[in-house]
Amino acid sequence: MNNNKQLVRVGVAVVVRSPKNSTKVLIGKRLLGAGVGKYAFPGGELDYGETWKVTAIREVKEETGLDLTLTNMKCLFITNILFPQEEQQWVVYVVEAEAKSELFINTEPEYCEGWKWVDVDELKTLDIFISTQQWLTYMDGSAQTQFQRC
Repeated sequence: MNNNKQLVRVGVAVVVRSPKNSTKVLIGKRLLGAGVGKYAFPGGELDYGETWKVTAIREVKEETGLDLTLTNMKCLFITNILFPQEEQQWVVYVVEAEAKSELFINTEPEYCEGWKWVDVDELKTLDIFISTQQWLTYMDGSAQTQFQRC
């Protein structure tokens, strides 16, 4: 057995939609880890025993202070992301939910430069993280067959 083998990690990326305008989503600029300097959705790693839904709720609350509306939370697709330079592999649930409010706070400034609501069209013009780019591809319908539906 190779003790240097990297483990596969499981995470969530949460597309948080504004309760006032469904075309606006919440993004933040990453300060650490893979994708430094890129805009990404809130999210993080599943803790032992958690479901994707519990992780999504916890991560959004921890990172932004926002509560999610649970009635329309859904998993859109699952993706596999490799980061060869970091020797990491992530299986990521990309999920969508509506925030109960637009009033967020940056609770982890060491990880995120700041959060902002952006229109989907503006998102397309930014330097975005891979899971965020995959969500745009998924939403425009051009490559849905490449994604594993939840």
